[in-house]
Amino acid sequence: MSEPEVLKNIRIVHDVLILKKSHKLIRRMQRALAQPEIHGYQVWGSSFLIMDYLLQHPPRRGSKVMEIGCGW
Repeated sequence: MSEPEVLKNIRIVHDVLILKKSHKLIRRMQRALAQPEIHGYQVWGSSFLIMDYLLQHPPRRGSKVMEIGCGW
């Protein structure tokens, strides 16, 4: 069974909608905004690793969390 047309350019991970670079909104942003020099509009694999880890090891209520990442 093929995916619905509306989800063709969207990836869903842990209930988070991630627009693929072929999605019309991403293409529109790429034309309208300044271009990143190296990596572009990319969701890194490490983002999924952090999501998986936090689902398995949720921080205690009131904890302070800092995500140290690099990117655009």
